[in-house]
Amino acid sequence: YEYVEFYGFCNDIPSVMHDIDCLVLPSIIPETFGLVLGEAMLEGKPVITTGTGAQGEIVEDGISGFTVPPFTPPAIADKLTILAKSKELRDSCGICGRQRIIESFTHEKMIKNIEDFFGGIL
Repeated sequence: YEYVEFYGFCNDIPSVMHDIDCLVLPSIIPETFGLVLGEAMLEGKPVITTGTGAQGEIVEDGISGFTVPPFTPPAIADKLTILAKSKELRDSCGICGRQRIIESFTHEKMIKNIEDFFGGIL
């Protein structure tokens, strides 16, 4: 694992996000909005994740990162290889991912979405 580091629980998230080249989140079950994708994208890092749950809504496949089906290590390896070979793609995904988080997932935007949702019900 010369080029791969596995992180467990971390206290200093900004430092970790600064040091990584790419984040892989291979969830096998649908998750709600996980902060780790947003944290990596906000730091301008490309991400690879499964399209389960909210991950498929957060990551725009091929634009801000990549989504792969759950239980597909070869697909993850393929996307890692693609990113490793292209600094231009890593940079582009990082820029697009950061912009996506800023435009779509700020506290203010999320509060407005919730208010709009419940306002439409009442």
